[in-house]
Amino acid sequence: MNRKEYERVNPDNVEFTALLALAFWDTQVSDASEELIETIRRNRFAILKEMRKVYTIRGNIDGEIRQGELLDLLNRMKNAHNNCRVDKTIMNQREPDGILRRIDIAYNASVERRRSQEWKLLESIDDRKIIQHPTETLYLADGNTPLQTFHICYAETRIFIHEAYPSLTRLSKHEKDKIFNGYIQKFNFIDFHYRTRQLWGDHAQYIMESVLTVVDMDDDDQCLSEDEGGDHRELMKESGRAYMLNHLAVITPIFKKAQISNTELYALLAFALCEIDTSIEAEAISVFDELHSEVLLDLQRYYKEEMGLDDF
Repeated sequence: MNRKEYERVNPDNVEFTALLALAFWDTQVSDASEELIETIRRNRFAILKEMRKVYTIRGNIDGEIRQGELLDLLNRMKNAHNNCRVDKTIMNQREPDGILRRIDIAYNASVERRRSQEWKLLESIDDRKIIQHPTETLYLADGNTPLQTFHICYAETRIFIHEAYPSLTRLSKHEKDKIFNGYIQKFNFIDFHYRTRQLWGDHAQYIMESVLTVVDMDDDDQCLSEDEGGDHRELMKESGRAYMLNHLAVITPIFKKAQISNTELYALLAFALCEIDTSIEAEAISVFDELHSEVLLDLQRYYKEEMGLDDF
């Protein structure tokens, strides 16, 4: 983020105070408990609710858009801060502490690139709809955005794999492509459920379709374009909704019970990569055996040294 971006939004004193409060109540706290996350959500909702009252009193009819601009500015400020930390690490020539730290850096860098590209996509949609959320600027997905955001995710996940798992460079291009094509769906599955759980908790109405877009489970028309389905449109809507609800009924309780931390997410992404559903070469088997062992050892270190656990 640069000074021009801040000056473009130009928050007044009340908005600046709100930004300070929102920055304090940040859900991106490392390994925060469910109870703490819920407390943060409540406080952020209260802050944003108060801001909406301020805009109403001021007669600002674009209060929601203005609020979205402030949240976007806050995210950009956080990203700039994180980038400075990464740059400082590079300047000091410090390597990540372990494989989970490397995955952490690669994953979050990938998320921010996806966020930036998705925003450019959404910026071109005049009738985009903002979804109220205390920590993020989110938008309602329509019939066209899922495919476009998937293309963004597809490209960025390739970069993520290259940065997070450098040992894969030992494999042939054909082998890497085969592995990636089997991994992208697993990555999407984990990312989608974890992001939904982190941002919405037990709120059943919304699920994350991408970094910035949301599917409204109460809106059956949302994921079909106007000319899609023809005479079978209603059947398609009912089938799609039933499939998603059945899917969520199975998976959501698992994620809720597990309450995985950010670090455990990074381990899960690595373990998913190591679970190969097709035949692979001996060299690939060796790479994944090494990767699996490295992640497991780093995860054990995390439980012992950072979590203080003996029984895991």
